[in-house]
Amino acid sequence: MSISNKAVKRKYEEEKREFKLEWEELYFFIQKNDKPFCLICQVTLSQFKVSNLKRHYETNHSTFSREFPIGSDSRKNKLCSMKLKFAKQTNVMTMFTNEADDCVEASFVIAFNISQAKRPLALDESTDIQDKPQLAIFVRYVTSDVDVKEELLDLISLKETTRGIDSKIVLDETLQKAEIPLNKIISISTDGAPSMVGCKNGLIGLLKNDTNFPDFIPIHCILHREHLTAKYFKYDHVMDVVLKIINYIRSSAKTHRQFKNFLEDIDDDIPNDVPWYYLAFFTDIMQHLSTLNVSLQGRNKLVNDLGQKVFSFQNKLKLFIRDLQSNNFTHFSCLEKIEACLIESEIKINCDDYVLKLEFLFTDFEERFRDLKALKPSFGFLENPFLVNVIEKGCPLSHPIITNKADLEIELLELLEDEAPSRIDLFKTEAPGIPLPPTPILTRWGTWISASMYYCEHIEAIRNVIQKLNPEDAVSIDKVQKLISQDQVEANLTFIYSNYGFLPTTITSLESQNVLLADSIKLIETARSKICEVSGTNGTDINKKLLSGDVSTLEGIPENLTSNDLLHYKYAPITSVDVERSFSRYKIC
Repeated sequence: MSISNKAVKRKYEEEKREFKLEWEELYFFIQKNDKPFCLICQVTLSQFKVSNLKRHYETNHSTFSREFPIGSDSRKNKLCSMKLKFAKQTNVMTMFTNEADDCVEASFVIAFNISQAKRPLALDESTDIQDKPQLAIFVRYVTSDVDVKEELLDLISLKETTRGIDSKIVLDETLQKAEIPLNKIISISTDGAPSMVGCKNGLIGLLKNDTNFPDFIPIHCILHREHLTAKYFKYDHVMDVVLKIINYIRSSAKTHRQFKNFLEDIDDDIPNDVPWYYLAFFTDIMQHLSTLNVSLQGRNKLVNDLGQKVFSFQNKLKLFIRDLQSNNFTHFSCLEKIEACLIESEIKINCDDYVLKLEFLFTDFEERFRDLKALKPSFGFLENPFLVNVIEKGCPLSHPIITNKADLEIELLELLEDEAPSRIDLFKTEAPGIPLPPTPILTRWGTWISASMYYCEHIEAIRNVIQKLNPEDAVSIDKVQKLISQDQVEANLTFIYSNYGFLPTTITSLESQNVLLADSIKLIETARSKICEVSGTNGTDINKKLLSGDVSTLEGIPENLTSNDLLHYKYAPITSVDVERSFSRYKIC
């Protein structure tokens, strides 16, 4: 009988390691829920191991000791201050209740009535890297607890043809499978392909003629339209030459070096040649179009947000035309540089052709976004209902956006008598230097947390303003005054601020473009770790809601992926993204 000399690995629980008080001043760690907790970055480590604490401190807070030397009074005072701050936050966390949700309810009654139970759909057809047609179906909806969600409902491979009837069959099957009631559909967004928007055999036409579908609002994807507008704004006689030159320069390292040396030799001298002016103008206007394109991208964009961007750009075009007619290049940086080089000469840049091009572009925008312009009165209501004149112009919204026009008109009249302008003046008088309260957007739940953080930071000033309002003016004032006077309101806001204040920044980071998969996963893991640290009954309930969802697995991913295949995962998204970005930036295989 032989006895193995191999040491038995002890479990961490069997080692019975304890937290040592000296670690507080050495590494700024305290004990929280039987785990070491960093006061500086609020990260929790898994074990009471001095090597782990030391490595974390030296890696992440190496400059902290220079500012607060070990053994100094400043370091002891800093430690005491951070411990007191943490203790205050912990005491406040236990007072959280669900009544805080009522604080903002009065401000969004109308918005909720409009969005309640409505489900916009978005569809886009494209091909993957194997030339197989794919149809992506996105849905945005409001849950019973006023939680707005936007999800990829399904990604379906079409067989061979991509006709309107093919897309409709797939859509019908998907909606039936997801058990989505058809009478809840309010709008359907697609690209501008005939198979989608055709009034007879296109998807929209087939859906309009299907009695099972309600009267919905068809929307041609705004980003697609902007892209088409930019696509047809061409200077072929300039760009063809430029592309040939670029291809030649980049054809070899030698020609590239020679070209760079040539640029250094000519310094700031610009060739006195008309095509260079065309290229400069083309570059300037493409930069403006690119800025518009980027502003239209991103998740959770409302149609009024996108419409405002488009209408604003059309007004900019009017400004550009006026400026060029007087040879003013304020908004054309490349042309402005050329003009600066021509000061000593008598040469004037002829802008007649540029003006014609911009007038064509403006007309193209007018034609392509005519339907969006028709919805502009509705956008005005969504942005600021106080400016709606119901008596003179009636209700700006109609079916299918709302189902009861009479009730909405009454609500609007009550809202308009709410004396909002005078209350804004009161706010500015009683709370000078403090910005006006933010307006959370129903479909962007990160904005609600940001609003809570604002109220947490300015709770005393906000309470003072609200208490000066007349509760007889509106039911909402009376309700908010009663809520704001309750002690737990401040505790509720502090709880959100202390535990979930990082979420808006995390959401924004995940929505950004060109985010590496590794960075996205790190953001999620960090957020999950912070959410899991929240203790108490309320923290547990909230964590269940925030962290609910299917567990991700690698099931279904081929095991024989090559290194070239793995490169496609470098920028893979881990959140649902806009239809346009799904197909234009990522390859689906």
